[in-house]
Amino acid sequence: MNEWIDPKRGKQTSIVHYFNILPGFDQIEDGIVRINQCFNFIETVKRMTMLLKKEMYSTPLFGYELLDNVFGCKSKFKMENLQRYGDSSPRGIASIILSNYENQRSSLQIPFSNVAHVVLVLNSDAIDVFLDAVALLSKFTWNKNVVVFCTKHSLSPMELVQIYHCKLAESKFIVQGNTYQECFQAAKHFASQEKAIFIDSQFSYQFSLIGLATVANEIIETQENTETLIIPSRLFTIGSLLVGGVSIFVKKVKPATKIILARLTEEENQGLFPDILQVGWKSNVHKDATLHTFFEHLDANNDGLVDNLDTKAFIREIFGQNWEFQEEERVLGFADFNGIVTEEYKKAWEEMPICGSQLTKYLSEESLIKQNFLDQVVSITETEAGIAFMRCLEYTHTQADGRGVLSVAALWNKKLGLDNQQNVVGLISGGFMDLISFQTLLDYCLALSGYNFSIHVQVPDTTRSVSKLLQILGANNISVYDVTFDRTGNSSVYGANVIIQCLSKGFEQQNLISQILIAQGYKASIKSAGTDPSQPPNLTIFSSPVCSKSKTDNPYVRRDINQITPQSIHLAWERIKGNALRTPTYPDKYYSQICGCKIYLKFENIQKTGSFKIRGSSNMVLRVLEGSVRPKGLVAASAGNHSQGVALVSYKLGLPCAIVCPTYAPDGKLNYTKKYGAEVFKVGSSLEESAEYAEKICKERDWLFVKPFNDVDIIEGQGTMGLEIFEDVPDIDTVLVNVGGGGMIAGIALYLKTIKPKIRIIGVQSEVVAPLLDYKKTELLRPIPVGTTTLADGVNVRIPGGVHNEILRDLVDEYVSVSENEIASTIVNLLSSSRTLSEGAGCLGLAALIHKKVEVKPEEKVCVLLCGGNLDMSTLKQIYEYGLRSLGRFFSIHLTSNDSPGNLSKIISLATQSDLKLQDVKHIRGVGDINWNEVTITISFYSNSFKQQIQFLKALVKEGRRPTIVGREFIKDHELIYEPFDNLLKEKINSKPSHFLPIPLTSTTDNNKVLS
Repeated sequence: MNEWIDPKRGKQTSIVHYFNILPGFDQIEDGIVRINQCFNFIETVKRMTMLLKKEMYSTPLFGYELLDNVFGCKSKFKMENLQRYGDSSPRGIASIILSNYENQRSSLQIPFSNVAHVVLVLNSDAIDVFLDAVALLSKFTWNKNVVVFCTKHSLSPMELVQIYHCKLAESKFIVQGNTYQECFQAAKHFASQEKAIFIDSQFSYQFSLIGLATVANEIIETQENTETLIIPSRLFTIGSLLVGGVSIFVKKVKPATKIILARLTEEENQGLFPDILQVGWKSNVHKDATLHTFFEHLDANNDGLVDNLDTKAFIREIFGQNWEFQEEERVLGFADFNGIVTEEYKKAWEEMPICGSQLTKYLSEESLIKQNFLDQVVSITETEAGIAFMRCLEYTHTQADGRGVLSVAALWNKKLGLDNQQNVVGLISGGFMDLISFQTLLDYCLALSGYNFSIHVQVPDTTRSVSKLLQILGANNISVYDVTFDRTGNSSVYGANVIIQCLSKGFEQQNLISQILIAQGYKASIKSAGTDPSQPPNLTIFSSPVCSKSKTDNPYVRRDINQITPQSIHLAWERIKGNALRTPTYPDKYYSQICGCKIYLKFENIQKTGSFKIRGSSNMVLRVLEGSVRPKGLVAASAGNHSQGVALVSYKLGLPCAIVCPTYAPDGKLNYTKKYGAEVFKVGSSLEESAEYAEKICKERDWLFVKPFNDVDIIEGQGTMGLEIFEDVPDIDTVLVNVGGGGMIAGIALYLKTIKPKIRIIGVQSEVVAPLLDYKKTELLRPIPVGTTTLADGVNVRIPGGVHNEILRDLVDEYVSVSENEIASTIVNLLSSSRTLSEGAGCLGLAALIHKKVEVKPEEKVCVLLCGGNLDMSTLKQIYEYGLRSLGRFFSIHLTSNDSPGNLSKIISLATQSDLKLQDVKHIRGVGDINWNEVTITISFYSNSFKQQIQFLKALVKEGRRPTIVGREFIKDHELIYEPFDNLLKEKINSKPSHFLPIPLTSTTDNNKVLS
């Protein structure tokens, strides 16, 4: 048993006794579990685990074969980034509320569900770092009314932020007493009278520790044989409760488990991942619980500045009275305001109340190491964390934040020295990331990983030579997004240095195009931000494959579609559970509000291989292996997802595999297919043509053809999703399923319609490829031209159906379709709100609901299947930029200005006042209807909101400029959004002489001249 040194007694004592001397717990009554009058930490945590299950998710513990191959061990990840609010922190906050109830249960004498109020005290002596989070969760998790007591005192910026968040929780504020103790007693008396839960902040650190330790309890319950556990931490003071709670629980229950702390190096805590305080998740509770939204609320003049008058106005808004200010007058921009609040928050953790400070002292990194609760500490650089962020997105299809990603970084960068048989669990503790931060980080990581690069090449200064060069790049699938010419320096009189900015699929493609250009006589060099790392080898077939022997007493017999029943689907689930994950189905409050019904999301996009396809392919192949003949190998035709499913099955079963895909299949999906050890052929301009070639290979090699959808075993395997949906939400009313070949929707419909015929099944297709749109009426497919492409490549099937035609006609209630831009915007929205990545074909159902393609009722329970997450990172970059524009987080303007020194700096200074982030500046001279001494400038910015954009645009107009917003017509309700700017621009134009006539705002030429 581990030992703990009691500093008071100066001798070693057991962990059990250590729990008894943890500061603060001895003063708690029924908020903890006692056995023989001694505090039992383990039983207290287990009780809290049960209490939290109703409102906090029991997050998945998933492993992925490709990551095991990279890491060199057996790894799984505890995905707290999929927690209800995107972070493990809400466990601790919820525990504060529930533990205070348990502590007061005997006096309250009513069930928790019947408690109407939660009472908080704003501590004037020391800031309570949990106050606003407790208010938000009390209101939006349990719908309790919040009452906040406080004294009349000078409020710090951080306290103002907390008050604002309490206001979002519709809190009632009561000013009481001259001192904190008087206010505390008044609040406690009020809570007693009203049968309310009183939050005694002196115990908040202890109760939060208990809640955060439930993560460890779930890990041990799910995987008892965990040998190594990696816990991430960024600023240790702020993260000490998570690290301490998890490490102590695990060491008590499984003393032999090795606990490793992964942390960012001290000097690299604030760059790529701005949310250093780990509080961004609050915006997942309420969308306006952000520092920038509060700043905008304070900014009464909408000038990007906040002064004491703004602060006083806010306090009067809350408390209805004037407060005296002792602070000096100051005017703050957002950056300064953000810096002050950040420092105050960090100071609040360092100067916490006595019970909290004593506890965190016991849980300090040095203390945990000294007492053997932490076995190892590894440091992660910011670059290593950034790469791990993108690998986590690629392999698990989930988004991790700057703290949560550290466990992935420790494994990816081989920091731990593990062997290939070791069972390792990495904790991904959070997933919140601001939209702009995500875009910045994605660009950085793409460059480091070889996706972004530039080609520097000398060519004759002719259009023909440039055209030839671009043809070579296009023929080798290199995407070009910028071309510039350098006709100075080393270029000759008749030549030019051409700099081409490109997107590639990685270093391998970069090296290949470099060799091609040099072989054709070009003086070319490749410049990339990253270096070419050694790639992990592809998976190889097991020497002792699973299920390698066939059962001769049960020959394989092909079945009829009518033989699929709920019972057979149950058997299929038992058959495949060793290959496929049981993915979670979570209720989603955010989409429920947007869509006007009760939404549940089925996260099949985090399935092994990133798609549901592993279910059907596993079921078919394993049924064959139950028969008398073991196949010699597997062949499949697929655009990507089915190929990965078949390749993984072949790898696990020790069978060779060949995949045939159409020429439009994404390279990213095919690369992962190759990583599973499959042989890949690109043949045909359609899936049907690829299938013909696949069948040819089958005949030549005598291998088994695993069809993508037109097979009874495949359909039965996909039906296991219907089983899981019904087990998770038995009273489900409607299920939206994305449709390509129709195998998935057929299997799900067969299960659900048999169990509960009134369930509504809706199929969703891309508008570009929607052959089933009229099928229920006409029993005919809409013709789709060969070679048609769509962002939803996974459902790009021109001729769906087969053995399941009658199911597609009779059991599917309706077919709808969504546009390409609706798909793109949904990918971005889903990534931001759920922290999971969906490919185009994976989120069609959600797109249909968001864009009102399906009629729903307020109380209707609707399950949306997110069936795939295999999206290439360079494609994500393009989609994300579109999504940012539609959400008000990115915009570009054209304006014409005098071409004189210092003019650009004046424009950028206005952007600085509006706290915009500059992305790009381009000058165009001598083009369009401009004078010889003028220049057209295109400037792109990242913004926090449309309001921030308008603030900047109006400032330009007031300076006499006429900016044009690029692509505003593609933004929904753009006329309403930009109305304040439009009105001011019209006013300025109308106040000028008659030759300054109003010009259409969508023009990009003459309407942006300076008003002079």
